[in-house]
Amino acid sequence: VRILGSGFQTRTVQARAVGGVLGPPKPYALVALSKTACAALSVTGQGEVETEGAGILVNSSCASALDANGQAEIEAEDGGIDVVGGVVATGGTDIDPIPVTGARQVSDPLAYLPRPTGAGLTTFAAVNVTAGPTTIGPGIYPSISVSGNGKVKMQAGTYVIKGGGISASGNGRVEDDANGDGQGVFIFNACAD
Repeated sequence: VRILGSGFQTRTVQARAVGGVLGPPKPYALVALSKTACAALSVTGQGEVETEGAGILVNSSCASALDANGQAEIEAEDGGIDVVGGVVATGGTDIDPIPVTGARQVSDPLAYLPRPTGAGLTTFAAVNVTAGPTTIGPGIYPSISVSGNGKVKMQAGTYVIKGGGISASGNGRVEDDANGDGQGVFIFNACAD
C-alpha cells in the first residue's frame, strides 16, 4: 500500500461477504405489502382479524394505512401490530394491542419466490357465504366474500384469488382450518388475468 509510504510493511487483506434474504424484523402471520395504499388493511362493520403466535404488519406509509371502523376487532396479542404509516379507528373498534406506528418499511419477504401459476390447482366459482359455516379447499377463486353470519374455513394449501379479493362484512369470518397441525394457508391475491 504505497500511499502509506515505502517503509510500510506488506499486509495481506482478506474480505468475506455473506448474502441472504433480509425479511421482516419479527414473525408476522399477516403482512399487507403495499408500500403506499391507503386502507391497506381495512376491517369494517363487525369484521374480525385475529392472528395467533405472530403479529400483523401493515407496510403502507399512508396516513390511513390501517383503517378500522364500526365494531371491527383486530387482535394480535402474541406478536403485536406494526404499521409503517398511520391508523384510523372509528366507532367501537377494538384493536389489541395498540398498534405501533412508524414501523420500518420492509421489502416483500416473498419476492424471491416465483408467482404461483395455479398449476395443479382446481378452479372454482366465486365463494359468497352469508350464513353458516362453509369449508373450502385450495384452488383458484375469482373472489371470496363472507357476510351476515357466514363463516368460511380455509383448508391448508395455496389459494389464488384472481381479481375480486377477499372481503368479510357484518359478522362474517374467514379463518384457517389448520387445527393446530402446523399446516398453513397461503393466499396470493392476483390480478384478474
